[in-house]
Amino acid sequence: MKGDVNMAQRRTKMEMLWMKKEVRKWLIRHGNNPHKAWDAYVAHHLKNNLVMDYYIKGLKDFVNVSNELTGQMEKAKRKKEYRAKMQHRKARMINELKKLSKDDAVRLWKTNKDKFNSTDKLTLADIVSMIIAQDYNIDQRHLNLLQNLDFPASR
Repeated sequence: MKGDVNMAQRRTKMEMLWMKKEVRKWLIRHGNNPHKAWDAYVAHHLKNNLVMDYYIKGLKDFVNVSNELTGQMEKAKRKKEYRAKMQHRKARMINELKKLSKDDAVRLWKTNKDKFNSTDKLTLADIVSMIIAQDYNIDQRHLNLLQNLDFPASR
């Protein structure tokens, strides 16, 4: 029947947010295991004589949110590993730059200034200034340029 109140209705955006929040809470408590989380959720509601939330449709919601959570956790892990790799690369690069003398810095400028466009020339000049001033505040653009120069620590 069309007018039947018991027919399944689509959830609103707010109900979806509530569902995800509630399901995520149970998943986190149970190590992102959707089956354990679902069992604990049902047991909690039965033991405490509570009505189960109408916007949680069942184990399927727990599995879907668990997959989302797993993807988010993997993305965060990859991001953390990438940052650690970049920090290590930056530290290696700074150590190599510290080994260079002022004469090496001038030689670096003279041999490479004609290889780059104006933006990269400014970055190269910045690197040479860092070496001379012994202030090694390098960022990603410096790392990229040194890699293009095939600088020893960039490998």
